[in-house]
Amino acid sequence: MAGADEERPDVDSHDQVYGLDRLLALSDGVFAFAMTLLVVQLLVPQLGPGQVGQLGTKLLDQVRSYISYLISFAVISIYWYSHHRLFRYVRRWDVWLIALNLGALLFIAVMPFPTAIVGRYGDQTVSVVIYAAILGSAGLFIWLMWWYGIRRQLLTRRLEQHAARQFRWRAFLTPVVFYLSIPVAFCQPRIAQTSWGLIWLGIYVLSRPRRRVSNAR
Repeated sequence: MAGADEERPDVDSHDQVYGLDRLLALSDGVFAFAMTLLVVQLLVPQLGPGQVGQLGTKLLDQVRSYISYLISFAVISIYWYSHHRLFRYVRRWDVWLIALNLGALLFIAVMPFPTAIVGRYGDQTVSVVIYAAILGSAGLFIWLMWWYGIRRQLLTRRLEQHAARQFRWRAFLTPVVFYLSIPVAFCQPRIAQTSWGLIWLGIYVLSRPRRRVSNAR
């Protein structure tokens, strides 16, 4: 792949800049498409004869769909931000980084499907397991991009080592919570869903200022 070993810079490599621009354009498009499609599961209630005045009740019947929409939108936003932050620091790309990025997009693109399932059947183990497995797998690929980028030295040297570790662990948090909720779902699907709130608690803890994080730009 042309230009795979050249630095992004600050950049005088046309191949690297072009490749990264294409990769980011595709990624942002998939993230935007997935976030937009989440709303498809929110249905307008149909009122039959004699049901005038029951619109509020019918809307409340879909509370689980609203909650699953909000959770999925928030999680995709977290993944997009982690992806965005990673590529602020990428100075080189190679075929494996692209492969990992496509793996993440595979699961991001399908997120409206498990969101609709858990919105309608959130009290069933299978729906919670499918949801947690797909959202966790998307996060796993994003974490693997951080891990691979650091290991292969694809990131700018201006990213301090301790900051790189912090970002990597933060990316690891969300998939871990989702994966750990899977065995819980086999006993208590509702508790498994409640446990996803640990993601926001973990982000708060990991985001508390320690040392100054240098920016790539």
